[in-house]
Amino acid sequence: MELQISKKEMSALFEKAKWTFELSKEEILNLTNLLNRIEKCSYQDYFLYGIHNGIAAFGLCTKPTSDNIALIEKFVNTEYFCDPVTSVALKVLCSSSYWDLAGNYEDLLCKFIQMDDESYEETVNVAIGCMGSYCHTTKNKTYISLLFSLFNKALKDYCDKESDNVSSIGILYNSLESVIWGNKYPKNRNVTLGEMKILIRKS
Repeated sequence: MELQISKKEMSALFEKAKWTFELSKEEILNLTNLLNRIEKCSYQDYFLYGIHNGIAAFGLCTKPTSDNIALIEKFVNTEYFCDPVTSVALKVLCSSSYWDLAGNYEDLLCKFIQMDDESYEETVNVAIGCMGSYCHTTKNKTYISLLFSLFNKALKDYCDKESDNVSSIGILYNSLESVIWGNKYPKNRNVTLGEMKILIRKS
């Protein structure tokens, strides 16, 4: 794959989008055309071009029209795209910081949440986070139970020394916090996951 844009230029687009939430019409058109031309992305392409930054910039500066949604959906495909690309595309579609369309992707989020593939760890973590925020709004008992059961399993595996992956416990715990509090956490919240102490101090 060869693109007429450098990693530095792609990063600059994202930085501009992140701070201003606005790109020029020409920049959006060029970015749209570029993303449309990409049919697959390996880790080598990711490091060379920083395609994930282009996807994020597009998500910040465009509205979720049917054409734009279809364009981003293309990248949520583990057969053709690497983890950093699929994860940011999923975030654009489902995160409240982007298009907030998690309700349209319940099955996809569940698929990734239960995916056992270390090469797509970032995508799994994004799915867990988006599902937590989504459940805060919907109070969906099925999905809350799924997150809680996975948290309990991760915690049990750690305690039984079948896993030393503390980060996955942290991701799931943060998601469950989002289910309960959304973005409004208790002021005196104190959580220590490294030593497996989970404490919430309320005044």
